Amino acid sequence: SVQENKPSNTNNDNQIRKRKDKKKKESKPEIVYRRRHIALQVYYEGAKYSGLAHNLGSENDNSIEKALFAALIKTRLIESRDSSKYSRCGRTDKGVSSGGQ
Repeated sequence: SVQENKPSNTNNDNQIRKRKDKKKKESKPEIVYRRRHIALQVYYEGAKYSGLAHNLGSENDNSIEKALFAALIKTRLIESRDSSKYSRCGRTDKGVSSGGQ
């Protein structure tokens, strides 16, 4: 019988398995946080903003709400505006500052 001389891939296979095992060990378990409803009382200097209310669909919107939601999403305090069940209690016009909105 004739045996073929094939290069041994045993070392390569072992290295690949070790890397896969290491990745499995390194993956962090998903952490589940308790969720609750909160109220935020916001004070802002409105000189640089187009008002409190987000102008949905407007590309050039520079509203307080847009900035507020961007910050809340960036810090992972909320997942999205839609899932936050947000409601506002007031409005301001362009350039107007407010306290307790």
